[in-house]
Formats: sequence, structure tokens, C-alpha cells
Amino acid sequence: MRISKVFPIVLALFISVPGVLNAQSTEALNEGRSYKLLLQVVVGSAVSETDNEVSPAVRSAIVGLGPEFGYDRYTTAASLYGPLGINGQAQWKLVPKKLGSFGSGAMPIFAEWNIGTIESVPGNPSLVEIRRFLFTLRIPAAIRESVNYESIGLTLNRVRAEAGKTSVIGNLPVPETGEMLFFVVKIDEIR
Repeated sequence: MRISKVFPIVLALFISVPGVLNAQSTEALNEGRSYKLLLQVVVGSAVSETDNEVSPAVRSAIVGLGPEFGYDRYTTAASLYGPLGINGQAQWKLVPKKLGSFGSGAMPIFAEWNIGTIESVPGNPSLVEIRRFLFTLRIPAAIRESVNYESIGLTLNRVRAEAGKTSVIGNLPVPETGEMLFFVVKIDEIR
């Protein structure tokens, strides 16, 4: 076959392939969804405080875990909100004074949350998946006359939750208190 006959065919393919690939990526982007993410950090405690009680939906999600977590009191330590677009991610950094009864006195506590992308689960539109959930808590630890910060945390990959429903996606013990942090999410699709 001569180059003069092959060249027009190769040129036509070279010109049309990027257009086809671009159309496919635009179609995939249009099928993506955006979400509203409400993340609450709830402290389970035996201390009977009367302020900042959780909503009935949050209480139902935590109590629904079973009798393993038989705390008398649940309080909200933080509520974080973020509307996430297609392939969006979220990060929060806070300096809370207290987490439950764990307080730092004069030294601050540093808390950080990172949420990876949220996607619908193929074949099951009522489920959504968080690709990465990372929580890090840096707490002061006095050693003699100096103060160092120690990190504790929770990392979850590919966490699934029911869309539009309040769900507990993880927990972490609070140092020195016997309390428990519960990570509660509610993810709604933005229409």
C-alpha cells in the first residue's frame, strides 16, 4: 500500500480520536454527582452533662451499633459541613478546647479531618462511598518540664454509607477518659 493512500486514513484517525476521547470524558463528568456532607463528631460518655445533646437521628445511628457502646450520654463535639462537587475533597483543621472531658488546660488540642472523594456505588444508587477518611488528633503530653504532642487517629479507605441517612462510619477512644469519639456522617446528593 502506498503512503499516499495510508496517510489520509492515519490523518483522519489522528484528528478524530481526541474528539471521541473528549466526548467520553465529558459524558463521564456529566454522570458524576455532587454531594452535601455533614460530619459530626460525637462523644460517648458516662458523664451526665446536660448541654449539647445530639439529634434523634444521630442517637439512633449510634445506639443502632449495639450494646458494645453502652454510654449514658452522647454530645456533639463538632459539626462540619461541606458541599462537595464532582471529585471534590474536604479538609478541616480545628483547635478545640475540649473533646468530651479530655481537656488540654493551657495547651491546645489540634484536630484535622480529611475527606477524599465521594462517589455513588455502581449498581446501588442508594449507597455512597468515601474514598478516604482521615482523622488526626494531636494532644499534649507533658514529659517532665516539656510538652510534646502525640498523634492519635483513624484512617478509613473506601467507607460506604447509605445516602440521605445518618450513619456511624468509625470510632476512636479518647485518651485518659474512657470516652469514645464517634464519626457520624449524612451524605445527600445535590440535585
